[in-house]
Formats: sequence, structure tokens, C-alpha cells
Amino acid sequence: MFASVWEEPDPVGITFHKVPSWRISALTSILTFAFPATWMIGKNFDIVHAQGFTGFRQNVITAHMVQRGWFQAMSVFLGRIPFKKKINRMVVQVLDQITFRKNFAKAFIAVSGRTQGDLTHFHHLDSQVVLHGVDTSLFTLGNAKKYRLGIRKELKISSDELVFLYVGDWQKSGKALCSSLSKVLHGRLLVVTKTPRKTVLGDAEANGVSHRLMIIPGTKRIEKYYAAADVFVFPTFHDSFGMVISEAMASGLPVITNREAGAAELIEHGVSGWLTEKPWDADQIAEGMNALADDPDLRKRMGEAARKAIEPYTWDRCAAETIEVYRKVL
Repeated sequence: MFASVWEEPDPVGITFHKVPSWRISALTSILTFAFPATWMIGKNFDIVHAQGFTGFRQNVITAHMVQRGWFQAMSVFLGRIPFKKKINRMVVQVLDQITFRKNFAKAFIAVSGRTQGDLTHFHHLDSQVVLHGVDTSLFTLGNAKKYRLGIRKELKISSDELVFLYVGDWQKSGKALCSSLSKVLHGRLLVVTKTPRKTVLGDAEANGVSHRLMIIPGTKRIEKYYAAADVFVFPTFHDSFGMVISEAMASGLPVITNREAGAAELIEHGVSGWLTEKPWDADQIAEGMNALADDPDLRKRMGEAARKAIEPYTWDRCAAETIEVYRKVL
């Protein structure tokens, strides 16, 4: 494993090599990592598996995002691309053009059918889908018994109050979600995000729902907040996969999202989740929120079906399918 940082100090069977990089931003991390990583890796490995653009010696590449698809969706749904992101786009789209070429690797892996479609559409590239896994022992139905009341007490939420949960970068869903909440008669929205609080509250105040929001500035124990919620809402305008969806499903929550999220392919509408036809249609999102808000039995059935649907998609399965790609390359 060649990386700049890692969490586990000494995992069995894995040898870590620290690659120096300038971690001021995502862009500087990528650009300063690639060249020393290429030099350090050398030519002595049978398989070099890169996660996106990380060097020049790989023969397997996993696409976690196709930048042209992301920026296209951003321009449609946000109406504009901020100046800093325009600068970022110029660089990362060049890196995408380098990375997603047929002669740059022997095999390409897409993390979802959504990403596979972007690779085909924007880069005319064949790829194999290997869906992300989810830790079904960390995210469980049993977490509700362990954490629900404690977290609700900490947040000053009554045991019977309806709670919608959103987890992630606010720009993906924020404005649409606040507009949708204004069309839902009851329930509060719990937001777990690293986006500045001022930005979140600005969208909430514009829709008259700031008094119904609770904001948590990121956490390493996200399973506790899934356990405290009743419905997970994620109306993203673009997501290669959206691991928060599979985590919520594993936790037994009904999920409201749309096909712009790669993980939505694991959801059967009306059975294991609620899918809207359009990503940011506030009326469609609110329809799902109201349907689940008014029917506790539906929430229970849908949450249990979500858990059952996600159970086969473990990290062991992801690893086994990745190993099969390695075998083909060898």
C-alpha cells in the first residue's frame, strides 16, 4: 500500500509505504503524490491498482468519479460553477483525459453503473462494475436499541419525534432539501456535514425551515446518527456511488434519493426505498418525505427491506470481484 496517510497502525498482511505529498487541498494532494509514488513503486509488482490518477505505473484503475459528469451536473443544478471550481475543473479534467485512456491501464473498474455510464459517454471506455461494499456489522438494525435514545437525548429530540437525516456535502442536496422540508408538515432535519454552518443555515432560512434543522459538524461515529433517525434523504444532483445510501440501508432506514446516485441501483422504488424521477424536484422529494412521515408501518417495512437488499454487498464481495479483475489482467 502506497499512501500519504492511513488510519490503521499495523494491519496484518499489509506493508505500508508513506508517499510524501502536499496535502493543502485535494488538487495539490493528487499532483504532488503522483510522481514520487511512481518512482517509489518501481517495476517489481505484478498488479498495480490505482484509485483514480495516482501515478504512471498502474495496470488497473478504479474510477471513483468522472469529472466531466460531475461538473456538467453541477452547472445544470447549481446554475453556475464558482471561480475556484472552474480552475479546479481545468486541471482535473486534463487528469481525467490522461487517466481514462485505453492504453493507460489494462482494466478499468467503475464503482457503479452510473460511473460506468459516464466512462462510456465521456471517454468511450469499457469498464467493469464493482460496487462499493458496506460494513454490515457496523451499520445494523441493532444500533437503534443501542444509540437511538441516547443521541436523541443529547440533541434534545423527543423519542417519538420524526427525524429526517442528511449526511454529506451540502452542495449536493441542500437547496432542494430545504425547499422539500418546507412542504412537509412535520418532522425535523438532522444534517451531518463539514460544510460551513453559515451556508447550511442560509439555505434553511431562505425556505423558512431553519427552526427545524439540527447541524452536526462531522463525526467519526456516524452509525449513531443513522440509529437516531427515521428516514434518510439524499436528493443529490450527482454521485458516483454515495456510500451514505448503503450505510443508511444497512442501518435499516428507508432512503429517499434518485438515479443520479450510483447506489440507487440497489433500491427498488416503493419496496426498499423511494426514488424520485428528477434529482432536485422539491415536490417529488416532499411526496416521498410525506408518504413516509405519515406511515410508520411503511417506514418499518421499507427499512427492513433496505437492510435485506444491502446485506449481500459486503467489502468481502467487493474484494472478491476485484481479485477477479486482477486474474483477468494477469
